[in-house]
Amino acid sequence: MIIRIITESKIRDRLIISFTEEYVKRLTGHVFLEIKEFDSLNKSYAKFISSLKSNDILIGLDGCGKKYDSRSFADYIATLRDQSARSINFVIGAAEGLSGIVRDRAYSYLSLSDMTLSYRVAVVVLTEQIYRAMMIIDGHPYHK
Repeated sequence: MIIRIITESKIRDRLIISFTEEYVKRLTGHVFLEIKEFDSLNKSYAKFISSLKSNDILIGLDGCGKKYDSRSFADYIATLRDQSARSINFVIGAAEGLSGIVRDRAYSYLSLSDMTLSYRVAVVVLTEQIYRAMMIIDGHPYHK
């Protein structure tokens, strides 16, 4: 299975890139995690979202979305995997929030916090929580 974090803005901060690359590397052998960035809401972004198949789950990050603790988030990921999801795609919107194309296609919405987070911070939090979820699912002690 593939898990993607999709941003509607480019990540240019080297610290954020370094952090996410470390977790992508750690997840090798557990799940394929890809971070896909788009410069703006252009045709390639719309084409990518439109190309997702019905068994590709699209989850928008939104303040009004469902909140999980780490164990419940792991259960949610495991449930999606058990439903034969080909990929799970988490979309982090630009400063204005999620685009209409994502809102039209979203399977569900996830909230990382009651506070508004920049997309850079959201990428860091989500990447770590995906790693933590996979460790819980695979029975590794990282999550404790």
